[in-house]
Amino acid sequence: MPRSARELPDAIQWHEGMLLAPQHFQQLAVRGEELVAYHALTASPFHWGIRHLKIDPVQLVSGVLRVLELEAVMPDGLIVSHMQGDEEPLEIDLTPIQSDLAGDGLPVYLSVPVRRLGGQATRGDLPRYGAVEGMPVSDEETGESEISIPRLKPRLSLHAVETLPAKYVGLPVARVAVREEAFTLTNFVPPQLFVTRMSVLGEMCQTLATRLREKAVYLAERARTPLGQSDRPMMREMQATLQGIVSGLPVLEAMLKTDRTHPFSLYLALCQIVGSMTAVGGALVPPVLAAYDHDDPRISYAAACDFIVQMLDRISESYTAIPFIEEDGIFSLKLEQDWCDDDLTVGVRARPEATESDVIAWMEGALVGSESVITPMRERRVLGAPRHRIDREQALDLVPTRGVVLFKIEMNFDDIVPGENLSILSGDKGRREGPQEIVLYIRNPSSDNR
Repeated sequence: MPRSARELPDAIQWHEGMLLAPQHFQQLAVRGEELVAYHALTASPFHWGIRHLKIDPVQLVSGVLRVLELEAVMPDGLIVSHMQGDEEPLEIDLTPIQSDLAGDGLPVYLSVPVRRLGGQATRGDLPRYGAVEGMPVSDEETGESEISIPRLKPRLSLHAVETLPAKYVGLPVARVAVREEAFTLTNFVPPQLFVTRMSVLGEMCQTLATRLREKAVYLAERARTPLGQSDRPMMREMQATLQGIVSGLPVLEAMLKTDRTHPFSLYLALCQIVGSMTAVGGALVPPVLAAYDHDDPRISYAAACDFIVQMLDRISESYTAIPFIEEDGIFSLKLEQDWCDDDLTVGVRARPEATESDVIAWMEGALVGSESVITPMRERRVLGAPRHRIDREQALDLVPTRGVVLFKIEMNFDDIVPGENLSILSGDKGRREGPQEIVLYIRNPSSDNR
C-alpha cells in the first residue's frame, strides 16, 4: 500500500489515436491494484495477516524452518501463497545464527521486496517478482487458441531478524528459540486475517467465554434463592456482579461462532468485557491496556484475558454468604450445628459514610455471643467471643467485595451456643453507628474436597 495518496499513479488520459505501449497497461494494472489496497487498508487498518500456514516440524529439528503451505496478505496489500512442491522451497537455515536464538529467540519474517516506483519488477539487485511461464489458457469465449502468458510471481523469502530491513515488506510468521540445544517454536501467534475457534486466539477466548458463563450460572442460581430475592446490599451487589459478567458475553460468543471474525474486532469485544468486569473486582476505573499489536496479537489478548480471569477469581464459589438479620442495632443469625465445627468467618460492610477504620473499631468493641449469654456478658462487661481481623493474605480463596472487612470469630462454646442465635451488637450504644450489614461465610462442602 502507498504511504500516502500522493504515491498512487495518476489516472491515464486515454484518447483516440493513442499509440499504446506496454507501460500503459502496466500503469493501468498498478493503479488498479494500488487503489484496491489503499481503500482496503484505509477502511480496515489491520488488513493483513496469515490465512493459512503450515510449517514442517521435522525439518525444524535439524535447524531449518520450512514453510510447506502458506496463504497470506502482506502489509502493502500483496496477496501471496506457497505450496509444497513449488519450484523453490520457502525456508531458512537457522544453524548459522543458533547462538542468537537463546532466550526469547528471534521472529521469522515472511518478506518480499518493496515495490519500487518506476523500477524493473523482475530485474535489478532486489526484484519484487520472478518471471514464470504461466499455464496455457484458452479464449474464454471460444475455448480455443491456447497460449501461455508470462506471469509475475512474488519473490518470497524468510528472515530471522528482530526488525525487518526497510527494503522489504513483510510480517512475522513464527518465533524460533533454542532451548535445551533444540530448535523450537515459541507460543508466538502471527498476525491473522480472522480467528477460528480452533486457533490459539480462538481457544483463549472460548475458554474465557466458558468461564464467564459458568460463573454467571453460579451467581444466577444464588440469585434465585430466597436470600437472592431480598433487597440486602450484598444481594444487590451480587446482581450487579452478574450483570457485569454477562453484559459482553453474548457479543463475544456470537463473534467466536462465525470463525471469521477479525482479531482486532474480537479484541475490542474483550475490551468491552474488561470494562464491565472492572466493578466486579471492586475497582472504579478500568486498567489502561497497551496498544493492540496486530503483529503479535497474543500479547494483547493475554493482557485482556488475564485481567478478566483475575476479576472472576475474586468471586468465590468456595463459600456461601448468609446475612445476619439487623433489628434495633443488633445483628442476629441462628447458628446451625454444622457451622460450629470451626471458627466463624464474617464480613462486615461499612456504611457509605463510614471508613474501614470505623468498621474495625466498631467490631473490636462489639459484643459477640449467643442470645442466652449476651445479658451476662453486659453485666460482666466482657466482649464475648474473641475476634480478629483477617487481611487479604490470610483470606486465601475468600476475597471480600469493596467495603467489606473480614473477621475471624473464635468458636468459644462459653460464648457461642450452637443452635441459638448469634448476636453481634455495639458494646457502647453511644459510641458510633453500627455497620450496614454483617454476613457469615460458610464453606461449601464441595470446596472442602479440593
